[in-house]
Amino acid sequence: MRRRLIALGALAFGCGDADAPSAADPDPAPPAAVAPAVDTEQEPEAKPCGAVLNVGPEWVDLVSQQAARWTAAAGCTVTFGPEGAPVSFHANMTDPDGDPVFGKTVISTLDGKFERCVSIDVSLESDDLGRTVGHELGHCLGARGHTDDGIMREYLQPGESAALDAEALGLLCSSVMCTKFEPEAVARPE
Repeated sequence: MRRRLIALGALAFGCGDADAPSAADPDPAPPAAVAPAVDTEQEPEAKPCGAVLNVGPEWVDLVSQQAARWTAAAGCTVTFGPEGAPVSFHANMTDPDGDPVFGKTVISTLDGKFERCVSIDVSLESDDLGRTVGHELGHCLGARGHTDDGIMREYLQPGESAALDAEALGLLCSSVMCTKFEPEAVARPE
Protein backbone atom coordinates (compact mmCIF):
# COMPACT_ATOMS: atom_id res chain seq x y z
CA MET A 1 0.00 0.00 0.00
CA ARG A 2 1.26 3.45 -0.89
CA ARG A 3 0.35 6.33 1.36
CA ARG A 4 1.14 9.81 0.17
CA LEU A 5 0.38 13.41 0.90
CA ILE A 6 -0.72 15.62 -1.94
CA ALA A 7 -0.86 19.39 -1.71
CA LEU A 8 -3.58 20.99 -3.77
CA GLY A 9 -2.48 24.60 -3.76
CA ALA A 10 -3.75 27.85 -5.15
CA LEU A 11 -1.97 29.95 -7.74
CA ALA A 12 -2.17 33.63 -8.61
CA PHE A 13 -5.95 33.94 -8.94
CA GLY A 14 -7.12 30.44 -8.20
CA CYS A 15 -6.02 27.06 -7.09
CA GLY A 16 -3.56 24.70 -8.78
CA ASP A 17 -3.23 20.95 -8.37
CA ALA A 18 0.30 20.22 -7.15
CA ASP A 19 -0.06 16.65 -8.46
CA ALA A 20 -1.02 17.74 -12.02
CA PRO A 21 0.85 16.13 -14.95
CA SER A 22 3.73 18.08 -16.40
CA ALA A 23 4.13 18.96 -20.09
CA ALA A 24 6.59 16.06 -20.29
CA ASP A 25 3.92 13.61 -19.08
CA PRO A 26 2.95 11.64 -22.20
CA ASP A 27 -0.30 10.29 -20.73
CA PRO A 28 -2.06 12.87 -18.53
CA ALA A 29 -5.20 11.68 -16.76
CA PRO A 30 -8.46 12.85 -18.35
CA PRO A 31 -10.65 15.26 -16.38
CA ALA A 32 -13.26 13.71 -14.09
CA ALA A 33 -16.62 13.11 -15.70
CA VAL A 34 -19.86 14.35 -14.22
CA ALA A 35 -21.42 11.59 -12.13
CA PRO A 36 -24.68 10.40 -13.72
CA ALA A 37 -26.21 9.42 -10.37
CA VAL A 38 -25.27 9.35 -6.71
CA ASP A 39 -23.58 5.97 -6.40
CA THR A 40 -24.45 3.87 -9.47
CA GLU A 41 -20.82 3.25 -10.41
CA GLN A 42 -19.16 3.88 -7.05
CA GLU A 43 -16.24 1.66 -6.12
CA PRO A 44 -16.95 -0.24 -2.91
CA GLU A 45 -13.71 1.04 -1.30
CA ALA A 46 -14.70 4.70 -1.70
CA LYS A 47 -14.74 6.65 1.55
CA PRO A 48 -17.93 8.40 2.64
CA CYS A 49 -17.88 12.12 1.93
CA GLY A 50 -16.96 13.95 5.12
CA ALA A 51 -14.32 15.69 7.18
CA VAL A 52 -13.53 16.74 10.71
CA LEU A 53 -12.10 20.27 10.87
CA ASN A 54 -10.28 22.19 13.58
CA VAL A 55 -11.26 25.84 13.07
CA GLY A 56 -10.56 28.86 15.25
CA PRO A 57 -13.69 30.43 16.79
CA GLU A 58 -13.41 33.56 14.66
CA TRP A 59 -13.75 31.48 11.45
CA VAL A 60 -16.33 28.83 12.47
CA ASP A 61 -19.30 30.71 10.97
CA LEU A 62 -17.60 31.21 7.59
CA VAL A 63 -16.41 27.59 7.36
CA SER A 64 -19.80 26.29 8.61
CA GLN A 65 -21.63 28.20 5.86
CA GLN A 66 -19.47 26.62 3.17
CA ALA A 67 -19.69 23.17 4.79
CA ALA A 68 -23.50 23.46 4.80
CA ARG A 69 -23.43 24.04 1.03
CA TRP A 70 -21.43 20.83 0.42
CA THR A 71 -23.72 18.92 2.83
CA ALA A 72 -26.86 20.12 1.01
CA ALA A 73 -25.45 19.30 -2.43
CA ALA A 74 -23.50 16.07 -1.84
CA GLY A 75 -24.59 14.82 1.57
CA CYS A 76 -21.11 15.29 3.05
CA THR A 77 -20.74 15.22 6.83
CA VAL A 78 -18.56 18.02 8.18
CA THR A 79 -17.94 18.24 11.91
CA PHE A 80 -15.66 20.35 14.06
CA GLY A 81 -13.27 19.25 16.79
CA PRO A 82 -9.71 19.57 18.07
CA GLU A 83 -8.72 16.28 16.39
CA GLY A 84 -9.71 17.61 12.96
CA ALA A 85 -7.66 18.93 10.06
CA PRO A 86 -6.52 22.46 10.90
CA VAL A 87 -8.07 25.29 8.90
CA SER A 88 -5.69 28.27 9.05
CA PHE A 89 -5.89 31.79 7.68
CA HIS A 90 -2.71 33.66 6.69
CA ALA A 91 -1.62 36.99 5.26
CA ASN A 92 0.47 37.09 2.09
CA MET A 93 0.58 33.42 1.07
CA THR A 94 2.87 32.82 -1.92
CA ASP A 95 4.06 29.90 -3.99
CA PRO A 96 7.80 29.07 -4.37
CA ASP A 97 8.04 31.62 -7.22
CA GLY A 98 6.64 34.38 -5.00
CA ASP A 99 3.26 34.53 -6.76
CA PRO A 100 0.16 35.07 -4.58
CA VAL A 101 -1.67 31.94 -3.43
CA PHE A 102 -5.24 32.17 -2.12
CA GLY A 103 -5.64 28.67 -0.77
CA LYS A 104 -3.92 25.32 -0.29
CA THR A 105 -5.30 21.97 0.84
CA VAL A 106 -3.20 18.95 1.77
CA ILE A 107 -4.80 15.51 1.53
CA SER A 108 -3.60 12.00 2.27
CA THR A 109 -4.10 9.17 -0.23
CA LEU A 110 -3.80 5.43 0.16
CA ASP A 111 -3.04 3.44 -3.00
CA GLY A 112 -4.03 6.49 -5.05
CA LYS A 113 -7.45 6.84 -3.42
CA PHE A 114 -8.51 9.76 -1.24
CA GLU A 115 -8.07 8.95 2.44
CA ARG A 116 -8.46 12.17 4.46
CA CYS A 117 -7.91 15.90 4.62
CA VAL A 118 -4.71 16.90 6.42
CA SER A 119 -5.00 20.71 6.38
CA ILE A 120 -6.50 23.78 4.71
CA ASP A 121 -4.70 27.12 4.43
CA VAL A 122 -6.52 30.24 3.19
CA SER A 123 -5.04 33.63 2.33
CA LEU A 124 -6.58 36.69 3.94
CA GLU A 125 -5.72 38.44 0.65
CA SER A 126 -8.46 36.52 -1.19
CA ASP A 127 -11.07 38.77 -2.82
CA ASP A 128 -13.80 36.44 -1.48
CA LEU A 129 -12.92 34.37 1.59
CA GLY A 130 -16.18 32.41 1.44
CA ARG A 131 -15.58 31.34 -2.15
CA THR A 132 -11.96 30.40 -1.38
CA VAL A 133 -12.98 28.40 1.70
CA GLY A 134 -15.71 26.67 -0.34
CA HIS A 135 -13.21 25.71 -3.05
CA GLU A 136 -10.59 24.42 -0.61
CA LEU A 137 -13.27 22.55 1.38
CA GLY A 138 -14.16 20.76 -1.87
CA HIS A 139 -10.57 19.50 -2.08
CA CYS A 140 -10.64 18.63 1.64
CA LEU A 141 -13.75 16.50 1.11
CA GLY A 142 -12.09 14.61 -1.75
CA ALA A 143 -12.45 16.59 -5.01
CA ARG A 144 -9.19 16.12 -6.89
CA GLY A 145 -8.51 18.55 -9.68
CA HIS A 146 -10.59 21.39 -11.07
CA THR A 147 -13.61 22.03 -13.25
CA ASP A 148 -14.32 24.46 -16.10
CA ASP A 149 -16.95 26.42 -14.12
CA GLY A 150 -18.35 26.81 -10.62
CA ILE A 151 -16.77 26.54 -7.20
CA MET A 152 -14.06 24.10 -8.29
CA ARG A 153 -12.84 26.24 -11.20
CA GLU A 154 -9.09 26.81 -10.90
CA TYR A 155 -9.08 30.52 -11.73
CA LEU A 156 -12.43 31.83 -10.51
CA GLN A 157 -12.66 35.57 -11.17
CA PRO A 158 -14.74 38.06 -9.17
CA GLY A 159 -18.35 37.99 -10.37
CA GLU A 160 -18.17 34.47 -11.85
CA SER A 161 -20.50 31.79 -10.51
CA ALA A 162 -19.17 29.90 -7.50
CA ALA A 163 -22.08 27.44 -7.52
CA LEU A 164 -21.68 23.83 -6.49
CA ASP A 165 -22.65 22.74 -9.98
CA ALA A 166 -22.97 19.24 -11.44
CA GLU A 167 -19.38 19.34 -12.67
CA ALA A 168 -18.05 20.12 -9.15
CA LEU A 169 -20.22 17.40 -7.62
CA GLY A 170 -19.11 14.93 -10.29
CA LEU A 171 -15.49 15.69 -9.42
CA LEU A 172 -16.14 15.08 -5.72
CA CYS A 173 -18.42 12.06 -6.12
CA SER A 174 -15.92 10.34 -8.43
CA SER A 175 -13.50 10.08 -5.45
CA VAL A 176 -15.74 9.64 -2.42
CA MET A 177 -19.16 8.19 -1.69
CA CYS A 178 -21.77 10.97 -1.89
CA THR A 179 -25.26 10.38 -0.50
CA LYS A 180 -26.77 13.17 -2.62
CA PHE A 181 -26.20 14.72 -6.03
CA GLU A 182 -28.13 17.99 -5.92
CA PRO A 183 -26.29 20.80 -7.74
CA GLU A 184 -26.96 24.38 -6.70
CA ALA A 185 -28.82 26.55 -9.19
CA VAL A 186 -26.42 28.57 -11.32
CA ALA A 187 -27.43 32.21 -11.67
CA ARG A 188 -27.30 33.28 -15.31
CA PRO A 189 -26.53 36.87 -16.31
CA GLU A 190 -29.48 38.70 -17.83
